[in-house]
Amino acid sequence: FTSGTSSAEVAPRPVKRTNVKFGTQTDKGVVIYVFRNGDKHDEGTRMVIHPTKFKTLDQVHSAMNSQVKIVTGQVRKVYNPVGAIVKSIDEFEEGAPYICAGAE
Repeated sequence: FTSGTSSAEVAPRPVKRTNVKFGTQTDKGVVIYVFRNGDKHDEGTRMVIHPTKFKTLDQVHSAMNSQVKIVTGQVRKVYNPVGAIVKSIDEFEEGAPYICAGAE
């Protein structure tokens, strides 16, 4: 008498594993182009506004100070292509040009 199983059973196949990235995945930063106010020869500076690096608009302004280096002092205001003042980090749009100005 034989049971439902035999000694010649096939072993189950090993599970195929895929490569998994290590660490946590974060959101993609917003790439913008920043120009100095009143400088017609400025070619623009590419900046990445990443949500984990910049929490406030003041932090973005200080990063613009070191990268763009406007003549009139520190960056106080950032204008979008329409001419309105940017009031929060969420207003930055991917690939858009922005003008940074001092206290003028």
